[in-house]
Amino acid sequence: MATAFLQEIFSSVQGEGIYLGVRQIFVRFQRCNLACIYCDTNEATGELNEKFRVETVPGSGDFQWLENPVTPRQLMDVAGKMAAEKHHSISLTGGEPLLYKEFLLEFLNLFYGTCPVLLETNGTRWEDLKELISLIDIISMDFKLPSATGLSLWDCHEKFLKIAKEKEVYVKLVVTAETKKQEVDRAVKLIQRIDNAIPLILQPVTPVKKAKAISPRDIISLQDYCSLSLKDVRVIPQMHKTFELL
Repeated sequence: MATAFLQEIFSSVQGEGIYLGVRQIFVRFQRCNLACIYCDTNEATGELNEKFRVETVPGSGDFQWLENPVTPRQLMDVAGKMAAEKHHSISLTGGEPLLYKEFLLEFLNLFYGTCPVLLETNGTRWEDLKELISLIDIISMDFKLPSATGLSLWDCHEKFLKIAKEKEVYVKLVVTAETKKQEVDRAVKLIQRIDNAIPLILQPVTPVKKAKAISPRDIISLQDYCSLSLKDVRVIPQMHKTFELL
């Protein structure tokens, strides 16, 4: 049986993207296949933790600690119970959830239909998405720019988005003071080739580590530029950093 290493399971409101403000169950996975300069999740690239925390009562902020790794049935027992508390959806986040494809196949076959499933992903593991797409309702896909990762991931992103568009999908682009206009231009053209109605979220980086904030004037200028080619371009900061909701 497949297992997964989790960091936490809790109830809160979504702090970024199109579903900003809706109540969700968050299942945060450990490990990621990338190391972005603005990553604020230490557990994404460090050693695996032997325990993870679970909120005892949704929204209470009270937690208990459980042992890693977990089975799909164990996650179902917790998430299924939380879903009964009138949550809009479950957010599979990380880290990178698609590193646990076999685990997710088992879990989502148990959970699917309980409430909508939103996948938050770095948009690189398109082969894994292909096997899971029928069990996912909404995809929050990041485009990881070379200035943030040191990698060129355009081919992976294009293959991923072509699969993701079978369901509701939006693209999130974290922009910093170092983001190059040619990177944004390439992202826009990639989306335009697939479907120019796919929403693009420009997310000003929350300064962390080496990442420096982009100016309000520059982010508005980027929005104007992207809107020449795409139908729905929004600027949405990380609100959970402001209100410390997550």
